Amino acid sequence: MVNALGHRYGYRNFDTNDNSRNHTLTALLVVGEGYQNNHHESPHSANFAVKKGEIDTGYWMCLLAEKFGLVQMN
Repeated sequence: MVNALGHRYGYRNFDTNDNSRNHTLTALLVVGEGYQNNHHESPHSANFAVKKGEIDTGYWMCLLAEKFGLVQMN
């Protein structure tokens, strides 16, 4: 679903040299992974949400895991 929708439908925040797009419904269903254009712009960022209104619940889960000492984010 991520690749099928995230590279064909949606909007682009960044002019990357691929056809990646952000698809909000996919992002909500797969904890932020639907923000493909954001991810392709900053592949090492834990937070795929960059624009107001984008919600990356996967990043929130990482922050919670860090708070409990389960992961370390830089």
